[in-house]
Amino acid sequence: MTIATALRAAALLAAALAANAAERPENFVQWREGLASSAQPKAEWLATAGEEKYEVLVNLAPPQSHGSLMNEGGIVGSKGVKYVNIPVDFMRPTAEDFRFTTKGQALYAFMMGWPGKQAVIPALSSSSSHAPGKIERITLLGQPAPLKFTRDASALKIDLPDNPPSDYAVAFHISGSGLV
Repeated sequence: MTIATALRAAALLAAALAANAAERPENFVQWREGLASSAQPKAEWLATAGEEKYEVLVNLAPPQSHGSLMNEGGIVGSKGVKYVNIPVDFMRPTAEDFRFTTKGQALYAFMMGWPGKQAVIPALSSSSSHAPGKIERITLLGQPAPLKFTRDASALKIDLPDNPPSDYAVAFHISGSGLV
């Protein structure tokens, strides 16, 4: 291969990568492989979610939000991606407002506000039928450090860092045995 051919190949690759990045939704952040966040994506990008190896798309916007798509769930569902809509009133989120989903043996709890020092989740108490197993580890999604927690008959209580990782919803990755 000549130097000129190698330079042309590199230029084509750079152009292809730039074109792909340009199609990404506004505020796209790749937290790790298989986990990203963004503003409202366009239908064309949603149609690639399966090819991009995403398994679940969680939409936190109410259906009437600016830029929302009529058939967002149908678009990603047709590509083998699970769609979950958790409409949040971002003007009035509360730390008592939780939404839940699962993937494999993991439980995810989305907290819609920031309570300060501790998150309290009554739905995941030790006496709850929603997650009857043993909780072994809790992390904030996108952050590897485990959080300290206690669980009793009244609630799961999670000690939080001083600053929220997001101005919007916060997701906990909850793992253990028999939770799902």
